[in-house]
Amino acid sequence: MYFELEGSSVRLAGTMHRVPKGRPLARWVNDAIGWARVIYLEHDKQESDRCRYAPPGSQPLAQRLPHSWPRIERKYPFDRVRLAHLSRLRPFSVASDVLDPVDTDEGVERLAIAKSKETQPRGPRIEYLETAAQPYALADGVSDASGYASCGPMDLQSLGDE
Repeated sequence: MYFELEGSSVRLAGTMHRVPKGRPLARWVNDAIGWARVIYLEHDKQESDRCRYAPPGSQPLAQRLPHSWPRIERKYPFDRVRLAHLSRLRPFSVASDVLDPVDTDEGVERLAIAKSKETQPRGPRIEYLETAAQPYALADGVSDASGYASCGPMDLQSLGDE
């Protein structure tokens, strides 16, 4: 998404974190990033990747997700390595890994960060709207029962319901 405020040099863009694999970004995305002096991103991706894992001493995932964990185990009955990986994640991260994501490439965020490191001409400054820990803390507060209730039939089917 891209908006230009007429009569000003202000441009607003919504980030496409991921794009379908093999699909190029629109040409105007490079131009918009090139014009920017400051780009605001949600939070630092490296910090976010580290926050995907449950903190040491966390309650086991099977106890935190009593409705969903049995379905996840049924979805991957022969993949103990994947189950071990999933069991170390926060619930929010498990959902993004389990619901059969579409193959994607990194989107605008990667391009913006690469541009910010350019020195000739100087690239835009990157600012963050939140720490990565903030949205994970909010998501951790959502119970498995409410997540289970919000699943549609296709989501439940992807988790192994017949």
